[in-house]
Amino acid sequence: MRGKVENLTASILKPGFGSDALHIGQSEAEVIAVLGKPESRTRKYKGQYFYNYPLRGLEVDFGERGGSVKYIFYFRGGIRGNRQAEVVTDVGVAPGDVRDKVLQLLGPPDERGAPVTLHSGTRFGEWFRYRSGINFQFGDDGRVDMITITWPISQ
Repeated sequence: MRGKVENLTASILKPGFGSDALHIGQSEAEVIAVLGKPESRTRKYKGQYFYNYPLRGLEVDFGERGGSVKYIFYFRGGIRGNRQAEVVTDVGVAPGDVRDKVLQLLGPPDERGAPVTLHSGTRFGEWFRYRSGINFQFGDDGRVDMITITWPISQ
């Protein structure tokens, strides 16, 4: 990892935690200290309060205003208007990698879901969830569109 907190280039993601600079459990003030002011904020649904950083290819969900980081979403370039997130997991998976690489490096997921299209036309791709605190969503081309870091799920 790089020594400067403000530069998240090539950040290493650890399941159930995040990176040294940006991780689960941080406050809004801590996230702003690392990433700066968000490009936008989203609060569409109860229990979600996002800081959006599309130029960095990421979104941070605090759950509610004044909350702590619950989820960190890292995107493949072009997904939901985001640039490519400059991250890689601790085992070597990055946004844009193929599904088979995820399976080879992490094994079978603890949960998985098939692609689905909502009545609104919004499409969600196939997804894998690992109890260690990392999820992957895939595009129709079988590549990782989004890596999500969350709290680990106890067994």
